[in-house]
Amino acid sequence: MNIDYSFSVAPMMGYTTPHGRYLYRLMSKKAVLFTEMVASKALVKGNQKKILFKNKKENPIILQVGGSDDYELRASSELAEKLGFDGINLNIGCPSKKVQKGKFGVCLMKESKLVNRLIKSMKDETNIDISVKCRTGVDNFNEYEFLKQFVNEVSNAGCNIFFIHARKALLKGLNPAQNRTVPKLEYEKVYKLKEDFPE
Repeated sequence: MNIDYSFSVAPMMGYTTPHGRYLYRLMSKKAVLFTEMVASKALVKGNQKKILFKNKKENPIILQVGGSDDYELRASSELAEKLGFDGINLNIGCPSKKVQKGKFGVCLMKESKLVNRLIKSMKDETNIDISVKCRTGVDNFNEYEFLKQFVNEVSNAGCNIFFIHARKALLKGLNPAQNRTVPKLEYEKVYKLKEDFPE
C-alpha cells in the first residue's frame, strides 16, 4: 500500500488508543494513524493480541515501537506485518526516564551506528514501511550537522521516512511534558534537512 505521509497528523493527537484511532478514522479517511509507543520487549514477551488490538477500519496505521535490541525489533517488525499494520516506526524521540533506563528513545540519537544496525535488522524481516521519529538534537548535541549526520547514517540503512519533532530533548532537568514545550522550536533545521535530503 502506498501511504501519503503528508496526511500524517495523528502523532499530534493526545491519545492514540484503539478507541481514539477509530474516532480519528471517522474524521478522516486519509490520515495516517499511529499507535501509542510500545516497548519491543513487551511485544516479544507480552500479550501481543491485547497490546496490538486494532480494528481493521483503522488502516492506514503505523505501529510505533521503542527498543534497542536487534532480535526484539526484528520480531516486532515481523509481527507488525503479520497483523496488518502498514508500517512500523522506531521512536527515537521519547525522553522519559523509563525509556532512558531501557536504553532506547531519544538517547539513541547519540548512537547513529547502532540505529543503522537496528533499521537493517528490521528491514530484513518485513516489506512494510520502516520510519524513524526523532528530535532535532539531544542535550548538547544540538548543531545542525549532528542532526544531518544522524539522518544520513540511518538513511544509509534503508530508512527514508523521518518524523522530526522540531525541538531538542534534554535528558536531565525536564520531564517528558516539559520536553514537549520548553526547548525552543527549530523549524529551520527541519526545513534545511528537507533541502539536504529531498528524496
